[in-house]
Amino acid sequence: TRAGASTMIWRRLDERGTTLIELLISMLLLTVVGVSLGASSMYVSKTVGRARTQLAATEFVHRKVEQLMVQPYDALATDSQSVADGTLSWTVVDSTSYRQILVVSHYAPSAQVSVWDSVLVYRLKP
Repeated sequence: TRAGASTMIWRRLDERGTTLIELLISMLLLTVVGVSLGASSMYVSKTVGRARTQLAATEFVHRKVEQLMVQPYDALATDSQSVADGTLSWTVVDSTSYRQILVVSHYAPSAQVSVWDSVLVYRLKP
């Protein structure tokens, strides 16, 4: 029958396999996606590393600020300190009702890492 013949033609067209062009295009798309994911993971890794370094540098200067804030008021004086991870220097400026303390840190745990930071705090006279 004629209806049966047309069904056979459509079935053959639907059952055909993938062509070489379709395979090449799909491989190209997979390659682009893979390269993009690789590049973004490298960027994320570098960003996380920088954030860790910045956090460590902040903790480095924060520890010194905390030490200075618990010292007796009359014992506060300008000084500097070198430690394994870098250097710290602080300047104390006296006023009638407070002392201004400027802490400058250079956090450098390795030759490739160097972070400068500064913190300004005020301590009221007791």
